[in-house]
Amino acid sequence: MFKSIIPLLIVCWMIASASLNAQNLNESFQTTFYTALRVYTWEEFDDNGAQNLSETGSLFGFGVVPKIALDNSKNFFLQGDFTMYFASVGYNGFTFDQQGNQTPFTTNTNYFGFEATPELGYNFALSKEFDLTPITGPGFEHWSRGINGGNAPGYTENYSVFLWDITAEGTYKVDKDIQFIPWFGLRFPISFSESVDLSQDQGPSDISLSPGTSPRIRFGLDGSIYRAFASISYETWSIGKSPQDQNYLQPNSSRKIFMIKVGYTI
Repeated sequence: MFKSIIPLLIVCWMIASASLNAQNLNESFQTTFYTALRVYTWEEFDDNGAQNLSETGSLFGFGVVPKIALDNSKNFFLQGDFTMYFASVGYNGFTFDQQGNQTPFTTNTNYFGFEATPELGYNFALSKEFDLTPITGPGFEHWSRGINGGNAPGYTENYSVFLWDITAEGTYKVDKDIQFIPWFGLRFPISFSESVDLSQDQGPSDISLSPGTSPRIRFGLDGSIYRAFASISYETWSIGKSPQDQNYLQPNSSRKIFMIKVGYTI
């Protein structure tokens, strides 16, 4: 899978992995439109750490980032990242009989999700060539996992998480039109809920779960050439086991996303 995206990575580096903020365009208001490819991995584990299932594949999406300056210097700003993603990925897990014996099982999982993060930021000019930009604000993400049954009953899970994002960017300006921007961020879940519908398997349709939370760790390298941009980033998130509801629970899980974005600012 990763070999297939190496040419795209090279292109990203050649056009200088770019910033969604598209800073220093000397405009009070601007909007960035982008498309995104997410190399996605979802895993679930039992209490002993053994993997019960894994889902891997590519999710496709698009988004928009409006940004408005809040002072005359244009250093203080408000921006929002609104994105949507979707696709079908491979599912590798097990089915269990009444005696608890497991049989390997493969199918597909349909994903659809969206995320919104309105945030405030400020550009601190540390030198002529380098800025430090802290960014923070609330966010919300919702996604749906629809497991196709194949030879076994399928089911649907919906996840919703309210979060708070803290990110630090460092901008190195090669000249007024070319920038490199490494960044690191944490997204702290404030609340995390999950609903499960097992009606296809003659189970309950109203299971309500509250998985455990830990910060989402994110980092990436952006850059820009005038108004064109590309970006590469990585995110990892560990999700703790939930309490039971109607004898069902969300096991210990993890989500990993390697993402490539390309777009343009107007």
